[in-house]
Amino acid sequence: MKKHNFTLIEMLIVVGIIGILAGMVLGGIAVAQQRGRITQARADMTSLRTAFEGMYRDYGRMVASGNRLGGNSFTASDGCITIAEASATNTYCNVIAELSAPSSITPSLNRRRIKYLDPRPEYDPSQGPTDGDNKEHTWLDPWDNPYRMRINVDATEQIPDPSHSGNNLSGRIILWSIGPDGKGKDTNDDTSSTANAEENKDNIAGWKDGDWQD
Repeated sequence: MKKHNFTLIEMLIVVGIIGILAGMVLGGIAVAQQRGRITQARADMTSLRTAFEGMYRDYGRMVASGNRLGGNSFTASDGCITIAEASATNTYCNVIAELSAPSSITPSLNRRRIKYLDPRPEYDPSQGPTDGDNKEHTWLDPWDNPYRMRINVDATEQIPDPSHSGNNLSGRIILWSIGPDGKGKDTNDDTSSTANAEENKDNIAGWKDGDWQD
């Protein structure tokens, strides 16, 4: 029986086919991982919103007088404050600490130091909310960026929609993630074009039916 030896061309074809199949498998894994991260982001935002609603239930508000939260003052615009724009990570961590580790800071509103949110497993209360590695594990999104939060402070329960200019959403708080690209155009940069900004195309809205404009 004559033994068949592979020619160079046949070997290159086999290697090429294997490479294509491997690329398809790896691409599928990457897509699945990204979908998993998006699902995790939505779940996180639900947990954060529930924590704020718990604080509202106990204190009748989500923000202390003077628009203070986590020991920081925020400037209101259109009856709302927005937390974590311009990547103010330390400020954001203090706000999260008011919900999850109030004993680590001097809370602005949560004076009874009720824990409304479980800290991340890696959180080290001995370091404080913004020291060491705590910033990286204090309820950041799956791409290690702070979640954006917009809270109504004038009791109208109307919040400007960051994804659709000129639209209002009903509620006391909305949250969103700046998504996989880690970029988000802040709403105070240019209100006429923010919703359509390229940086916001992959943002993930935490409210029902929320989506950024195309």
